[in-house]
Amino acid sequence: MSASSRNAMELEANTKLKSSPRPYTAYNIFFQLEREYILQHDLNVTPNLSPEEIFEYSDKKYEGPALPPKYQGIILPCDWYIPGKALRKKRQHRASHGKISFVNLSKNISSSWHSCDDQVKLFCAQVSDIGMMKYKREMYNYKKKNCTIANKSESTSSEPKISSKFEKVFPLKQQTNAITCASMIRPENCPQITTSSLNL
Repeated sequence: MSASSRNAMELEANTKLKSSPRPYTAYNIFFQLEREYILQHDLNVTPNLSPEEIFEYSDKKYEGPALPPKYQGIILPCDWYIPGKALRKKRQHRASHGKISFVNLSKNISSSWHSCDDQVKLFCAQVSDIGMMKYKREMYNYKKKNCTIANKSESTSSEPKISSKFEKVFPLKQQTNAITCASMIRPENCPQITTSSLNL
């Protein structure tokens, strides 16, 4: 594989790695839950989701623990724990509730985070850790796959050609012996080459 091909492959791999969203932190997980709790429980906002878009704990894609009792009564999107809009299931745009500004909502959520019980924080940390482990596993497998492809390309490439300068000094019949001698540890094992034997 040429240097330009290797550079192109590395650039493509780095681009994909950078474009992959990192998993939610524990606070990000809490934000998703508390946002829906405030909207649905405190402001009586009804989510505009179809049945197939509603989160179910039995979903095989979800690997986290059961929701804390506080949030078991709210309706969540099926991908509420997945970061990155590009990876989330495409849904129809939901109209804004218009009952609270994002700034005030964020302040309320931040205040709730500092006062929430340990069970909620533990749940958020567990979901975050699962997401991080999955992210690292996917990145490891991706890098390993690209490394394997690069190694195969290197092994199937042609042998390096001997330079024309080397051919002038050593005739073709002497090249094998000369290369073998160059790889030996003890130079005294190499046949002595004098200037009279060189076809200059």
